[in-house]
Amino acid sequence: MNVFPKIIHKAARVFTLTYYCDACPNEWTDETLCVTHSYCPCCDARTEPGTIEEAEVIRPEFDLGEFDLEDE
Repeated sequence: MNVFPKIIHKAARVFTLTYYCDACPNEWTDETLCVTHSYCPCCDARTEPGTIEEAEVIRPEFDLGEFDLEDE
């Protein structure tokens, strides 16, 4: 019996987003798998990314298939 489901690994793009808060003079960066808004860590204002850079592409380096448990 297979306890863990097979997981298909795909490459993923990582984005570096830089945010500039309009409500206060705060600036911060975040690395994420999707481009989305964020909330200012200083004043909690909803902020859209000011600049977007594609940081890297993550490729899976292992196969979880080797961890399948089989009934003996």
